[in-house]
Amino acid sequence: MKYFVIGFNKTATTTMHELFLLNGIKSLHDNNWDLDNYDAFSDNKDISVYKELSIKYPDAMFILNIRNIKEWILSRVNHGIIYRTLYNNDANHDWTWKWAYAISESKILEKIEFRNTHIQSVLNHFKSRNMMNQLLVLDVDQADWIKFFCLNLNLDKQDTIRAHSSNSLFNMLEKKDECQEELKAAKDTLDEIFLKIKDDPKYKCIIYETNELDGLIAQVKNNIKKA
Repeated sequence: MKYFVIGFNKTATTTMHELFLLNGIKSLHDNNWDLDNYDAFSDNKDISVYKELSIKYPDAMFILNIRNIKEWILSRVNHGIIYRTLYNNDANHDWTWKWAYAISESKILEKIEFRNTHIQSVLNHFKSRNMMNQLLVLDVDQADWIKFFCLNLNLDKQDTIRAHSSNSLFNMLEKKDECQEELKAAKDTLDEIFLKIKDDPKYKCIIYETNELDGLIAQVKNNIKKA
């Protein structure tokens, strides 16, 4: 049995990886997936790979992991701040933070559109192939998402640490005054941007706010709770 996590990074991918390992499943949390030697996969930089994988592995389970888009973007920015600080702005290591660090209106709009387009494409793809029963839409903002995840994937063990909870260096850097100040500035900028775009239907921030997506999501197993 193969399991493919096809949502974006900073949406509990490390925790899911830990859950797979805890349950005796050979799991790979990496940008390059070794399909021959592992059974569970997450954190692939090419998230569009789900299309060919659904053809190659028609019996696999696919997990579309999501979270509130504003919190997701802020988490990515926080990642960028921490790793830029860790490597002291060294250009030789900018691949660890540059993709997440910059924040501007154009980049935020780009992320929103990219994220929503991906979610729509995943849902349409699995519906068109009559594979909705093999797609799990997982809202990791829900308090009981781990229980829901394990229940639907028949995983018995649920005790796991959360992403970065054991990384003392990451936690230490995150608490530094300069990082906190930079993160607050990024959050203020993000709040301003979202105020400007909140009334534009093209940039809905929660995927189940549109009728079309709501209808598609209702056809798959999901833990999304409407307000």
